[in-house]
Amino acid sequence: MMKRYIILTIFFSILGVSAISQNVLFSDDAENAYEIPRKGRNRAAFGHLYTGYRVAPAYFSSEENQVWNGEYFVGRRAKYALTRHYAMGWELEYLHTAVSWDMQVLMGSAEKSVSEKHRYVSHALLASYYNRITFGKVGDNIGKFLDVGVYGAWNFSKKSVVSGETGDGQSYETTKKSPGYDDDFFYGVKARLGIHRIAVTADYRLVTPDFTSAPSVDIYMPEFTVGLEFSLYKPKM
Repeated sequence: MMKRYIILTIFFSILGVSAISQNVLFSDDAENAYEIPRKGRNRAAFGHLYTGYRVAPAYFSSEENQVWNGEYFVGRRAKYALTRHYAMGWELEYLHTAVSWDMQVLMGSAEKSVSEKHRYVSHALLASYYNRITFGKVGDNIGKFLDVGVYGAWNFSKKSVVSGETGDGQSYETTKKSPGYDDDFFYGVKARLGIHRIAVTADYRLVTPDFTSAPSVDIYMPEFTVGLEFSLYKPKM
């Protein structure tokens, strides 16, 4: 009697587990069971914020003019994977450019030389299209990648500031909005080489402001800048 009871208990236990398992399996839609997620860092679509800073290598050795150029940028990027190792996407970006330099000018009838500080600042909106190649193993993270793209930008605000001191020690500062030697629109190419959230980025402008058209200014907006970029999203652990 006891042996029969144990056998029946085991039989009904197995039957119950089997029924529950089948209930869980068939409660899901068959299409959902095989559907690939459409969102994710390396899925069909992924978007995130990014920021970074670039400088001009051409000015690293310009000690005589004491020139400095810097570009700060922040934007929104979206990418759409077409294969496991190829994606395309777009960017919308705010770009802040600042170029500063010192120059010697003659003041007054005595032709005394004084130092003037010049600074040019522009604010631009940029839109770009890019292609991405992903290297190595592809999981649900960005991984190692190379981006190459083209862009167009609009300088919606720009100004130049000149400051210094006169021969008798009086300080002065003049500001000119929308200087004529700058371009309202420019375009170029960009490239990035990175892994996950950090990338080396380079920018080559095909149209640049012409500072040499301004009186007594021997300076130019650099065509090539390089720097670092940081993607802003929660890391995949």
